[in-house]
Amino acid sequence: MISFRSWIAATIVVGCYLARHGIATGKDALDKLKQLRAADPIFSKRKSPETMTEEKFVLRWREAH
Repeated sequence: MISFRSWIAATIVVGCYLARHGIATGKDALDKLKQLRAADPIFSKRKSPETMTEEKFVLRWREAH
C-alpha cells in the first residue's frame, strides 16, 4: 500500500508515476488513485485530486521526451 503523510499533495505525483510506468493513464489512473485511497481510513473520505486543475493535469499527463 502506498502511504503518504500528505496524500492530497502527492496525488499528481502518483498519478503521473502510474502513467509513466504504464500502470494506468488518464481516467484509469484516477480510478487507481481512488482505489489506493480507499485503503486509508483517513484519506479515503477526502476528495483527491481536490481541484479540476489537478484532475486535468493527471488526465492529460504525458512524459516529455
